[in-house]
Amino acid sequence: MPQLDIIKHSYKPQTAESLKKGFKKIGLKAGMNLIVHSSLSSIGWVCGGAQSFIKALMDIITWNGTLIMPTQSPSLSDPSDWISPSIPKEWWNEIRSNMPVFDSKITPTEFMGIVPEIFRSFPNVERSYHPTHSFGIWGEKGRAWSLNHPLEESLSEFSPLGHLYANEGHILLIGVNHDSNTSLHLSETKIYNFPKKICGSPILKQGKRVWEKYYDYEYDSSDFNQIGDAFEKDFSIKTHLIGNARAKLIPMKKIVDFGEDWILENRNLHQI
Repeated sequence: MPQLDIIKHSYKPQTAESLKKGFKKIGLKAGMNLIVHSSLSSIGWVCGGAQSFIKALMDIITWNGTLIMPTQSPSLSDPSDWISPSIPKEWWNEIRSNMPVFDSKITPTEFMGIVPEIFRSFPNVERSYHPTHSFGIWGEKGRAWSLNHPLEESLSEFSPLGHLYANEGHILLIGVNHDSNTSLHLSETKIYNFPKKICGSPILKQGKRVWEKYYDYEYDSSDFNQIGDAFEKDFSIKTHLIGNARAKLIPMKKIVDFGEDWILENRNLHQI
């Protein structure tokens, strides 16, 4: 949204201090393990923009907690899978040969918004090594949780999402709905023999760039809003208005386990 439109739709400026007050009211506290999905523009005009937003979260969570954001780069994938836009088949081999290798320092985030893109460059943010499904992680657990992110089963229990699930993690949605809730992909990986597909990405292997083929799950977020709506009917969650944006704080384990059951009941998984 253009800045002028954001200003027109803001009843007052938001600052790092006003954001911190909102974060406290919804239940954020020191030492919490938290993954955040956000739309900065939905909050209204923020003095200092993404920088103030991120700093406010860090001040509340503190170094004793863990702050995670998806820093995904889906274009580092096989061009044969691209649909928006699709790529001529005669281009595929040249793209595979020349696509830059994933670099945790310089590979930009894509389709995630400005907040995770700025977050990945903050001091002491560790970024897990995965060409398409990396995560930025800040806090005392950041180094440990960013290591050994598997190329295959990239959003499974062995990923940063799995660490968050195992450590009483929470999900904060600000101005976005459950279709942005990456944690629900963990629900898919918990289903026995969930469908997989062959993927391809450029990675460093023994110091050399290679085009690596690997298996990963056939992730599908098309029904995540339905899962989220059903969950919120059955479970009480904390909500609060932060600026103009509705924020939701959700226990990760509860919604991931709920999502697993919902998918088994409602998706057509006869092929598994």
